[in-house]
Amino acid sequence: MDETRVADFELSHHSQLMESLEYVISSATKKDLPALIAKALGALVMAKNPSLEIANTELERHGLDYFHLAVGQELVKTLNLAASHQLILQASHSHDAVKHAIVALGLLGERLTKNRLLTCGHFEKEPAYEYAQVQYQKALINLRGSLGQEPLPPVEIVLTSCFLFTLIEFFQGNDVGSLTHLRSGMNILQRCYGIKTGERPPMNNSLPGQDLMINEFIRIFSLMDVHATRFLSVPDSQSPRGMSVDVTPDFDIDHFDNLQDAADSLNCQITRIQFLRHSVLTAASASSNEDDWAERERLLLRLKRWPLAMASLSNRLHGTAEEARCIAILKMNYLSTLVILSTFLHPNPDEGLALFTPAFAQILALAKSLLRPASPVNRLHILESILVLSREDSIDNMTLFSFFSGTIQPLFFAATKCRNYSMCVEAIELLREEPWREGAWSSAALARIATRKLELRMQVEPPTWPHQMPQMIGCPKYLMSIGVHPL
Repeated sequence: MDETRVADFELSHHSQLMESLEYVISSATKKDLPALIAKALGALVMAKNPSLEIANTELERHGLDYFHLAVGQELVKTLNLAASHQLILQASHSHDAVKHAIVALGLLGERLTKNRLLTCGHFEKEPAYEYAQVQYQKALINLRGSLGQEPLPPVEIVLTSCFLFTLIEFFQGNDVGSLTHLRSGMNILQRCYGIKTGERPPMNNSLPGQDLMINEFIRIFSLMDVHATRFLSVPDSQSPRGMSVDVTPDFDIDHFDNLQDAADSLNCQITRIQFLRHSVLTAASASSNEDDWAERERLLLRLKRWPLAMASLSNRLHGTAEEARCIAILKMNYLSTLVILSTFLHPNPDEGLALFTPAFAQILALAKSLLRPASPVNRLHILESILVLSREDSIDNMTLFSFFSGTIQPLFFAATKCRNYSMCVEAIELLREEPWREGAWSSAALARIATRKLELRMQVEPPTWPHQMPQMIGCPKYLMSIGVHPL
């Protein structure tokens, strides 16, 4: 079976699994929940079946060591882990599912650090990669087995496993598998701890320090949920309004002394917009209210002040090639954020997106100026510019779990949301050419995800939208009317 057919099969399998898992957990009682999760995990194990005969204790020790010394430390730094990180380390000595998962994550993390890419088609033949797959399967099998017998593992161990499985699938570019585990963790939190209503039923089978631990899991899963709704084009958040994380401090939006100030200001606004969408787009939310609309308008007015301050800063810069790249990256993220916020709460999202075809055209123009001609050199230049904007001092210090907005996220957004078919295809090609990675985001993985989404969209929509509004793309008056400043 060729790679495309295998990928389609896995997508179909995981989609069915996600729907069934969502149903059984939502309808389950607390007593039968572990058995139903075990059944679903059994289906997931059957989706992929690498050889389980591989045995290499040296690789196992190496994976554990790399997780403890590198991957785990990056998780602590990026996600601000405390209690859950200690739980992971302790559980790796007593729960096989956690041990096998962190071995897999350690080996995958090392390959990512060394090669910057680890997606379908990369490194499958390397022993460490194959061993990581075996360890992942063992983790799934062990968790399934432990959930099917007494005594049941603590719920915190199941949540830890869901968290680690989410990262393993995400690192390999499997968005459906990653979202399946993310949703499982969300459902467990809601079902077992009454997060929706704020009630927490007593847990007889739990670890000491439960409140601290569970609160941290709520924050971690909510944070991942926020990023999934923005960057993976997930239509609805899975976590209810009560599951939120801290909002970043405010930054000046009318004056920037340097490019880093401009990046801080834009990222602050992006974060606030993410959390507004997260608070509204929940599975439990039937509709938005007046406060949501008012907050959207307030944020939109603030966002539209950013390009004015950016233009003022540009006039004071030296005009170097690095400054031009930084400005282009910031503009791409401003435009994608403008489209997201402007079409948020729109009664007809597709119609709203069609109005912003000019913004998508500008995103593509900026991307082409950065990415072509495709070469390792300009990919390195992009990473260097992202380092400048994120105030990092070395590419080696760019964590695997960094969600800093560079060029990949706006391109993926254009590839999945633009109503101009030819532009979607062009965005995918830009992601696919000379693959590169920006922190947590892999261009090759997102190109594959975008291709699937586009194919699915073409199956349910007639191809009548390839060239909507071409006459408006370069019209300055129209651009200004929707808040898009001409390049």
